[in-house]
Amino acid sequence: MAKAQAILGSYFVMTDRAAAAAQVRERLRQLDAEKVERLGAELLAVRREKYWEVNERRMNMEYVPDAQRERLREFLRALR
Repeated sequence: MAKAQAILGSYFVMTDRAAAAAQVRERLRQLDAEKVERLGAELLAVRREKYWEVNERRMNMEYVPDAQRERLREFLRALR
């Protein structure tokens, strides 16, 4: 759930929706610094948009597009 929230928060930062990003950030404030670091590292390590096995979903839910990656870093830095 935290990964999905982080991706959403970074999307809000990317689309200049500061109030919405702040709401998501507030929900993630309960995470300790180590967990935030791990979450960011795991999300930024995903490089494949398509899921690696055949299933009904086909899209990798943890994939963050290149244009959004810096916003994800920015969003997670603000949690520290």
